[in-house]
Amino acid sequence: MDCDLIVRHSLWPLVHFDLQGQPVGMAHEINDPTFNSEVLLIDRARWQAAELTEQCIDFFSHHEDEIDNGDQTVLNRVCEGKLQPLPATFNNQVGMGKEAFYRGWPAFEHFLVADAVIDHYMTDDKPWQLLSVGRDRAQ
Repeated sequence: MDCDLIVRHSLWPLVHFDLQGQPVGMAHEINDPTFNSEVLLIDRARWQAAELTEQCIDFFSHHEDEIDNGDQTVLNRVCEGKLQPLPATFNNQVGMGKEAFYRGWPAFEHFLVADAVIDHYMTDDKPWQLLSVGRDRAQ
């Protein structure tokens, strides 16, 4: 779990989520086919059996110029075909409204989960910052 998350409900549903034999679970990026690595569910035995740590290190060593989003790029490339998508309730990616408005992107509100287990604040405007204007600032 990344540091810009707020856990709003019990994590037991995540802990007991069925990875269906895959070594790792991640939620999709908002409006994107790639996965967001801020919340990872890893089956350690399957991860180790697939030697994914070694593959991640090897990928980083040989494809450094292709890495545009840190560990997320590495995990998306190395774990392709070895991922079980997590429901958005475990990585509810909030805070993109202002960014979308300024960049002329479509609205992201319809991707949000009303009562998520985990809210993930995607932009630099985190609700716990003194001058935040984003969602959940009042809480």
